[in-house]
Amino acid sequence: MKKRMALYIILGVVILLAVAAVLWFGGLFSLSRQFELRNGIHFGEKIDTVISKETLTQKSVNDERTTVVYEGTVAGYDNTEVYFSFDGKNNGLDELLYWFVPHSQSECDSQYNALFENLQMKYGTPLSESDPRASLYQGNATKELTAKVDFFRNYLGKRGEIRNSAGWLIEKGGECIKIEIVSCQVMGNYAYDFEIRISYTYFSKDAIKESLENGVGKDL
Repeated sequence: MKKRMALYIILGVVILLAVAAVLWFGGLFSLSRQFELRNGIHFGEKIDTVISKETLTQKSVNDERTTVVYEGTVAGYDNTEVYFSFDGKNNGLDELLYWFVPHSQSECDSQYNALFENLQMKYGTPLSESDPRASLYQGNATKELTAKVDFFRNYLGKRGEIRNSAGWLIEKGGECIKIEIVSCQVMGNYAYDFEIRISYTYFSKDAIKESLENGVGKDL
């Protein structure tokens, strides 16, 4: 009787290990599947799945179905735009970006500080500027606002600057997610325009390998 019970226990353990292996290699325990962005949305999901889950007002979907844009209240701030971007190769979600538009310098700094504190509570101490991973893995919050400031300075001859920025990196099993918050100001027609962007960018094992080989962040 004891031998039979021991055999059942061993068999049960073997089955559990086999199921766990299937789930692991099937991606259920991968970083992209575990990390929830909002409303039960995860990296790697197709555009129709994301649309079925998102509750904000949909503004647009591009012809290629690689970007869908929503608008609504996020973190208490009205008229926030939310961009979901999908990989052109496998059509899976690989970036979420929030676009906040404060109306003054004080409002920009206040919103940035509140959003930063919220991110810091979730993800801990941000990467230091000297950490090479800060520039190796870049999302569109950094890329787009840096490019915007450079355009205003170098091509329009107007003032512009990045006011504040911070980033976090979550790594597991050869994958990583880069979280960024960036604020900037550029001179408009009569006064400064301000904006804050937060991006969540997923880097697969292949994208990380490409970044390391090129020595630069992933080109989204």
